[in-house]
Amino acid sequence: EYSPHIVERNNISHLSRMPRMLLALLAAGFKLGHVMRRDFGAREVRSLSEPLEMLPAVTETNLKFDLFDCLQMTEQGLMWLRPPCKEMASYNLILDGVPERIHPKSFRSAFEINTNVWASREPRFVPYLEGPAVGAFP
Repeated sequence: EYSPHIVERNNISHLSRMPRMLLALLAAGFKLGHVMRRDFGAREVRSLSEPLEMLPAVTETNLKFDLFDCLQMTEQGLMWLRPPCKEMASYNLILDGVPERIHPKSFRSAFEINTNVWASREPRFVPYLEGPAVGAFP
């Protein structure tokens, strides 16, 4: 489970730890896939013996936008002073200004409060973790 909202609500100074952890996994040779919720278009997996579906990829580029947003969300940032992105607000995902005020190519823009990430470097799983990049507007 990937839950940046917990940090956003409690200690914003540690927010960059979340994307940095995923960047460390990428640097260690893992591929990352975003396990989307059923109500966001994903199919329900009824059994772990079912074939894995193609998952949207969480990329280094996505996570660099997350780090940029982390900086913007600090007390020194200007995120809360700028108006929400109209395209992001049209998704009706309003939650304390997140995600409609963050960069639409960031991983954080692809979910509301928390989500799941599948990380693997096993050759049999890697092809399923290389779908289109995540983000509200990849």
